[in-house]
Amino acid sequence: MGKRQTFSWLSKTNFSNNNDFRALLQSLYATFKEFKMHEQIENEYIIGLLQQRSQTIYNVHSDNKLSEMLSLFEKGLKNVKNEYEQLNYAKQLKE
Repeated sequence: MGKRQTFSWLSKTNFSNNNDFRALLQSLYATFKEFKMHEQIENEYIIGLLQQRSQTIYNVHSDNKLSEMLSLFEKGLKNVKNEYEQLNYAKQLKE
């Protein structure tokens, strides 16, 4: 029921007639119940997306492998001075 249709119903409803009054209330109830269902569905969908995004971000931040890799690269850049050290470092990278 649209806004204009609601106002039309309100203006045409005979509030002293029990049938008209109940029909209006039932129609309004059904309309607002549908609004609430749509809102619930949207909220659940949005919350689901936010939870997925949050979990992805958490997984990236909690992954110690990234820190380990960065540390290993930094070690190689700072400490590898000759071919022997370079070959040794290459073994570490392959592990």
